Amino acid sequence: MYFEESAGAGFDPAHDRGLNLILCAVSAFVVFFIILPAPVLNSAEAAAQALIK
Repeated sequence: MYFEESAGAGFDPAHDRGLNLILCAVSAFVVFFIILPAPVLNSAEAAAQALIK
């Protein structure tokens, strides 16, 4: 197997602060939804009922 010379650090650069914030927020939502999905599902059901009426 042939490897070229390393062009630098060898790994992807660190992500910026905004991307880390979005990743943390989405991860927290997923964990919350796994532990306690009822509030999200109740809100979705209420929104669906409002569209039907």
